[in-house]
Amino acid sequence: MPIVETIVTKRLAEALNYARDYSAMVTIKGPTGRGKTYTAQHWGRLNNHGRTRYVRAPSGCTRKNLVIMLCQSCGIGVNGKKCHELEMRLFRAFNSRNVVVVDEAGHLMPRGGSCTSAIEFVRDLHDICGCGVAMIFTDVYLDEMRHGRLANYFSQATGKPLRWQIEYDLLGRVVWMKGVEADPANAPQAGEKSDTVKPGATQPAYELRFAYDPFNRRIVKEVCKKANTGGPNTEHTVHAMLYTGQRPAVKLRKPADPAKPWIIEGQYLWGAGPSEILAYYERADVASSASAKPMMREHLLHQDVGLNVVLSTHCSLDKSNNLEIGDVASYWGLGENSTTGVIREATSSLDVEKGHEARLAIDRTLDHQSAHWKGADKPESGFLTLKLAQKQRLMAMDVWADKLPSKFRVYVVPEGKGPRRKEEPLSTWENNHKRDKVWDTELARPVTPMKPHTLPLESREGQEIVLAWDSCPGGIQVREFEVFAQPLHPGDLAFSGTIYDAETGLYYHGARYRLPELGTFISPDP
Repeated sequence: MPIVETIVTKRLAEALNYARDYSAMVTIKGPTGRGKTYTAQHWGRLNNHGRTRYVRAPSGCTRKNLVIMLCQSCGIGVNGKKCHELEMRLFRAFNSRNVVVVDEAGHLMPRGGSCTSAIEFVRDLHDICGCGVAMIFTDVYLDEMRHGRLANYFSQATGKPLRWQIEYDLLGRVVWMKGVEADPANAPQAGEKSDTVKPGATQPAYELRFAYDPFNRRIVKEVCKKANTGGPNTEHTVHAMLYTGQRPAVKLRKPADPAKPWIIEGQYLWGAGPSEILAYYERADVASSASAKPMMREHLLHQDVGLNVVLSTHCSLDKSNNLEIGDVASYWGLGENSTTGVIREATSSLDVEKGHEARLAIDRTLDHQSAHWKGADKPESGFLTLKLAQKQRLMAMDVWADKLPSKFRVYVVPEGKGPRRKEEPLSTWENNHKRDKVWDTELARPVTPMKPHTLPLESREGQEIVLAWDSCPGGIQVREFEVFAQPLHPGDLAFSGTIYDAETGLYYHGARYRLPELGTFISPDP
């Protein structure tokens, strides 16, 4: 049956074409009964030479359900196979020429704190295989999210996997959020409510409250952090924002002593355009005593044609006046941004082969030269640590290699927290850094220098990346490490002049909030 072209079907086809042509991950939302499903199926039959895989997620779809449906769409046998074995087969079967279309994608959203959710597997397919992905949502699902029945999502913006619960006021504005550390071992079972918290299963990490003025501008953000359920606050800050029109002008913080005046944390300098930001002036020692002389830092911000902050230069307004370049970022889609992290040093428990020093793998040049670390004569554990020039929010890492351990683990830790040779057993170090582990699996395909292995880093904040293994008989040969990170911009300014909330991973657009991982707003226009 030929399809009747409407505005909805035309826009949906454009999104699918974009996912195919650029191997992109796109989200499509719309009301029910507008032809999204039929259009997606019709597009898959006529386009992409039969390399489109369409699946429709059932209610309560689990990671295993999704893997089985994808295997069946590819003709991969599933009888007698474990879930991780099927996942490895899918990673080998998909490549950049494939497009995965997931209908009713709202059913993939994580429930109960599981970090192995179905939607995470879709992201793994995109990140590891490089295939295009299109996820189709309905407005019914988004309406449920706005009204609190599904008002929770996962974020690693704080360096730990957090599950957020959200409350809205009558105008649809976010007024309260509670983030708890996700513990997969204590996830709610079938039949339990998704917002059920078992005793001792999770611990509150953050609680945020927001207040707005009559013009729907967020004027107060209160952040409380607790170490234990029901315990006292370990951190408590109250931030206020003054505006000129709809643009932030002055950022304030409430002092610990209520008798003292509010502290000016920063001031924004805007241009003539609606989102044209010129500079941000930051008080660098807001935590110091009142007797200390305040030191101001000037950040000059540079934007692209989309008014996205892509470069920042800063200097301290003291006697030194040293000018330094900050983050360089690129943007795509609805505001996901990335910059390439600078690796300053690579150290390992293995010895470096002469003439193939570690600097060859971190010189930001992909060529025939590679760094070699000698393999051990007998199976023994070891590590490789990459030290970045500055702390960043790390997204992923590409490894162009000739030889790697067949199985290893990846950790993201702060500066100076990586393992040291002969200081303590590696098993002890790993046991002390369980929460810092971001990846633990076998490589999905053979090592080849022609295509990099992409390792997800889960948006963790840190300055050192540690690879740990139990055995590495063949040694390691790497041509280049490339780390992708989200920039930490001064004044929390990022995509098109919006405000980034580091505690939640949300972007505040002046009237509503957007989650980049979902690709849409989580609150309506008030």
